[in-house]
Amino acid sequence: TYAYVIRAGGSPNFAVIDVGISTSPSLVGSLTLSGTPQNIFVSGNYAYVASESNTQELQVINVATPSSPTLVGTFDAPGGANALGVYASGNTAYVVRTSSANAEFFVINVSTPSSPSLIGSLEMGVTEHEVVVSGNFAYLASGSNTQELQVVSIATPSSPSLVGSLNLAGTADATTIALGGSTVFMGQSTTFSVIDVTTPTFPTLLGSLSLPAAINDVASNPGNADTYVFLATSDTANEFKVIDAATPTLPAVLGQRNIAGSNPLLGAAYSATL
Repeated sequence: TYAYVIRAGGSPNFAVIDVGISTSPSLVGSLTLSGTPQNIFVSGNYAYVASESNTQELQVINVATPSSPTLVGTFDAPGGANALGVYASGNTAYVVRTSSANAEFFVINVSTPSSPSLIGSLEMGVTEHEVVVSGNFAYLASGSNTQELQVVSIATPSSPSLVGSLNLAGTADATTIALGGSTVFMGQSTTFSVIDVTTPTFPTLLGSLSLPAAINDVASNPGNADTYVFLATSDTANEFKVIDAATPTLPAVLGQRNIAGSNPLLGAAYSATL
């Protein structure tokens, strides 16, 4: 019954919101984190935040008591590049960040949340915007002009390796990514792409859809190949969009909604259980 929110400015910049009464969400807890939060992933009693902080690229927050979230651990990645994306599974967190002379992809042990430690890293050579993980593979939304989707093997966490990629049309960065079973959904500027990763080392483009404005976030059901995908966009006429991907070669806008005001939607999340 809780939603977890980060924002780019102000104090606090991390909030826990009770959505048990959906018509009347209420703030129950908050926290001011150093740096500017860029992305968030919640697993169990912990929220993992990717930050622009030069000394705390990963911030681990204990949310077991929603009214009193507490920063319990941080991870300082080499150099000062900003962390942009984070994903957590079990005792491992995965972080990606902007391009620098150091690695852009990190595998981090969070079994002791108060003391995250490096397991392995990989120099990608480009900015990595977001990451999702399934099994032995991490899927990265990349700034590469020839590998907008990059697939990293994490079968040996201490030695991750690039094992597959897909070149999408154009040179715009892929900035957002979601998983639905063995399908990847990706936002690349105004293009929505559906990609088959049944064989992760050889991803295949199934279909794409051009939209009138930038796609800022993609949400789906990561464990299942559900028909519907949800987009947060910069389309001021219809910021929220529902995509029907039942026929992956021909994804189509099924529904859309105008949100009051002219600001873009920056984030979307989906739960199959609420």
